[in-house]
Amino acid sequence: MYFVHPTTSECFILHLILTIVLSATSFEHFWTIDDTKHLTFQAAYRALGLLQDDIKWDTCMHETCID
Repeated sequence: MYFVHPTTSECFILHLILTIVLSATSFEHFWTIDDTKHLTFQAAYRALGLLQDDIKWDTCMHETCID
């Protein structure tokens, strides 16, 4: 398996998708989740429920700084 640095976000997300979606035959397969075509691999990965945002951590840090 090849190493992809996380700072190359779209390549890194594609690398992660390739390890999860084993039956893909084209890039269209990666971009289409539940009959919805996404514009980026990151959006498709988020639609799969595999990528979360940092809202919880941002809220916690904000509350800590206020107190």
